[in-house]
Amino acid sequence: MRRLIVFSFVFMQWFALSAQTSLNAGRITAENYYEEIPFEYENRFIIIEVLYRDNTEKFLFDTGAANVLFGESSVSASGTSVKIRDSNNNQVQAGMITAQQFRIGSLDFDGMTFIHYPEENILSKCFGVKGIIGPNSFAKSAVQIDFGRKLIIVTNDRSKLDLSRHNLFRMNSKSRQLLPFVYFGHQGSGSVEVNYLLDSGFSGAVYLAEADRKKLQKKDAIAETETGRGTVAYSLFGQNDDQNLMRVRLKNPLTFAGLSRHDDYVFISKDNDSKIGNEIMEKLNPIFDFERKEVYLLATPQQMYAEKRNIATVADGKKLKIASLWGPLLKTASVGDDVVALDQVEVLPMDLCTSLKNRDGLFAGVKLIRAVNQKTGKTYELSIR
Repeated sequence: MRRLIVFSFVFMQWFALSAQTSLNAGRITAENYYEEIPFEYENRFIIIEVLYRDNTEKFLFDTGAANVLFGESSVSASGTSVKIRDSNNNQVQAGMITAQQFRIGSLDFDGMTFIHYPEENILSKCFGVKGIIGPNSFAKSAVQIDFGRKLIIVTNDRSKLDLSRHNLFRMNSKSRQLLPFVYFGHQGSGSVEVNYLLDSGFSGAVYLAEADRKKLQKKDAIAETETGRGTVAYSLFGQNDDQNLMRVRLKNPLTFAGLSRHDDYVFISKDNDSKIGNEIMEKLNPIFDFERKEVYLLATPQQMYAEKRNIATVADGKKLKIASLWGPLLKTASVGDDVVALDQVEVLPMDLCTSLKNRDGLFAGVKLIRAVNQKTGKTYELSIR
């Protein structure tokens, strides 16, 4: 029986960062530590509590980003600026706040640096988070994400972690930032290695950068290419524009340690980095040894089956709209058309955050969408598969 993989057509994708200066300053003050930090797992995002400036705040735990602080701050920026890039490749300059202290669980962090982004964004608006805690906070630590128990385990004594069922991968970085990139091989006419960012700030499964798609194409590793149009990714600075889209189906299953993912259509991202998100990592319980530059992934054999979806929707505050379309649906529908019913159930007004956060439930078991053409006013039906 095929298993439905939610967010197999990923609609939300978060923060990728490119910095021109090191953000790895600071330390955990304890000499010896082992801490189990509980997290909320909301829409495949890892949310933790952080005590910052005497207030307990929610932060996103994101292995694909540096520390970021949202909103107004009572602390002045250092005068140094940094260029940040979101997962849709939008770039802005932002200030930096240095020499900061915060606490997670019983761990005290001292001398830390935050990028300061004061503008409202989808992450703060929809999930109520104050910012991002990234791997630069754990430069001398080993960190395990235990998705089953919803715990982040942080220690400077790796012997306290059970590595017996995990495979070792060497961590490499494409920048001076402490980001966990790992090579995974794909098979075509020959072997192709793709450098993936293991990104816990990405709710989906796998995205491929265009440069890596070309490498796979050259080695005849791609079975099918399909085009689409619309919006498929929301990131820190908003959505990708209504644009031409591409996704590919590989000839062989995607394989990560003991996990094989079959029948997947992989979106080709505007981001410069290929990445693996929480839909995959929640099966692998990753351990990141940032000091030794090593990653351990669960080696237990597992099979995943992705289900193709040809349409995505998003709300504008009043109506649910068609956000993207793939393949033959481009001939019968248009991006921006109003969705009025899912199967035979009328769609009620909803805002952007509700449509993004409740997407799993919204489409559970749905086979048909009834929509109204924004130009002609005619009603039509579409199959979402």
